[in-house]
Amino acid sequence: MYSHLNLHTLVIQVLDLNTSKSFYKRLFELISSVGAEEVKCIEAEQQVQFVGKFILIIEQIKETTYLVDPTHRVGIKKFSLSVNSPQIIDEINRQLTNVNIVSLPQSYDYAEGYYAYSFLDPDGIEVELVYQDSIQ
Repeated sequence: MYSHLNLHTLVIQVLDLNTSKSFYKRLFELISSVGAEEVKCIEAEQQVQFVGKFILIIEQIKETTYLVDPTHRVGIKKFSLSVNSPQIIDEINRQLTNVNIVSLPQSYDYAEGYYAYSFLDPDGIEVELVYQDSIQ
């Protein structure tokens, strides 16, 4: 029996919590608006949690860590979110293009039936929306 793993929890340290909160809140609103599960936003003092099929926790990086080495980027380089259809990706791509999101060039030959759109969050982390018919 074939099964695939789903993302459960992802923690990202960011330079500006408010900017990142706005970015991800808008992203999950867009994803929900085209038929995906709604994501709940829970705010705390130094972090924001987005809870849906997985949990995304965004934390404010400690200033001392960043001041010691401004190039220090602990954590995530890229993460992917699976969606139910290529049309969802196209619609989100269209909507994000209208709000000055930095899109990345698309050139995928990973597997037949793989369809994706990648863009950068405010801290330069690559976020990829993926549809792959063999794992849906």
